[in-house]
Amino acid sequence: TVEKWHELNNKTGHSRYPIVDDDMKVHGIVTAKDVMGVSQFMELEKVMTKQPISVTSQTSVASAAHMMVWEGIELLPVIDSGKPLKGIISRQ
Repeated sequence: TVEKWHELNNKTGHSRYPIVDDDMKVHGIVTAKDVMGVSQFMELEKVMTKQPISVTSQTSVASAAHMMVWEGIELLPVIDSGKPLKGIISRQ
């Protein structure tokens, strides 16, 4: 729920999170912009950005940085061929 996003944000100071299933497959990204003005009880799946742009561990840092600037995104999930989340790349 959006309430869980607020809890994580207060605890960690991070405002962007990948949304994954039990198999760590990425289904979306949720950011502060997505939850702004939304009920605390709203499910994150309803406000997240679906099918986010992602990279693999084989993607160069330069290419990932270019994608982030070009697309105006702050967080890139790193996945492998089976699509489980391996990590994230952040502009920070």
